[in-house]
Amino acid sequence: MKRKLITLFLMAVLVASLVITSCAAPAPAPGPAPAPSAPAAAEPEYKWNLPFTTPMGQPHSEAHVLFADLVNLYSNGRIKLTPYPGGSLGTLIEVTEAVNRGDMEMGFSYPYGSIHPAFDIFLMPFMVSSYKEADQLCYGNGIIKRIFDDIWESLGAKQLFQTCGGFRGISNNTHPVRSPADLKGLKLRAMPTELAIATVNGLGGLATPIPWDEVYDAASKGVVDGIDIAFIDFYDYRFYEVQKYYSLLYHQIDLNSTNINLELWNSLPSDLQEAILKAAKQAEHFAKDISQMQALGLAKELESLGVEFIDASTEMQATFIENMKPETIWESMRPVIDDFYPGQNMLEQIKAEVTRIRGG
Repeated sequence: MKRKLITLFLMAVLVASLVITSCAAPAPAPGPAPAPSAPAAAEPEYKWNLPFTTPMGQPHSEAHVLFADLVNLYSNGRIKLTPYPGGSLGTLIEVTEAVNRGDMEMGFSYPYGSIHPAFDIFLMPFMVSSYKEADQLCYGNGIIKRIFDDIWESLGAKQLFQTCGGFRGISNNTHPVRSPADLKGLKLRAMPTELAIATVNGLGGLATPIPWDEVYDAASKGVVDGIDIAFIDFYDYRFYEVQKYYSLLYHQIDLNSTNINLELWNSLPSDLQEAILKAAKQAEHFAKDISQMQALGLAKELESLGVEFIDASTEMQATFIENMKPETIWESMRPVIDDFYPGQNMLEQIKAEVTRIRGG
């Protein structure tokens, strides 16, 4: 069903483009066939690779394939992007750093706190509790999106669009998790940043920081009992093969950035910048819609694969929030954010924005 929806979407975009083209100008009168020596179609002015680490069929990946097609369309063939899925050109960290340096033109990146500590702001636990809140905080002109833009530019990259891996939860291979007490004594993989480690410990587990590319192996060999992992990633990367329980706690939302090297971006003519941004906006909307649609059907699919799936109720989330006291973890971000935005009291601005969105 997911692939069918994606295929229909891509077909709709291409059909729409043909309609727009046909309406823009009347078809020329039939003429003689071109001579055999007629010149071939012009070569693209720019040929760039588009690496991403996710497997094909996953919302992140399909968004990048769509983005590549749309960039070619809107640039009138002047830019050709070649997608490279599945980490074939490097890990997330390798691609991220290569784009920042200019060794790669563009690519799929993760805002790791190890790349810049201020990136951890979007992982402040229980800051985002719904896709609606994520739309207002993390996309468009949302405060988290604006901060991301600033951080990426300080590192040498221009953020083009974001893709969403859905909300995060805890998987394990020991027993169902419905309360902090169920996590006691369990070694849980956490992202290797201070905030991620504090979050997993606050939920009730024993945080064990492991780089993403080593997580499946660690889970399969029992190096960790469980994983702090986004719901969609749990399915797409087949962690159900080695973890039989998953509790969707909604404690964080997973976001990735797709970037272009900033120096390269600034060198492009304005019409090509506009073409890229137009394609990026559509790819971002597509990724958001597909990830939400996919999440709706994944619970039953995981259950059919032998996973006991628990979708945390508001009451269940409240027990984890009470155990963690998330704003104490948020406060740990103050020095980092103040260092990046001196004198602007940015953490208070974030809190005020969260309160406003929730109607408080």
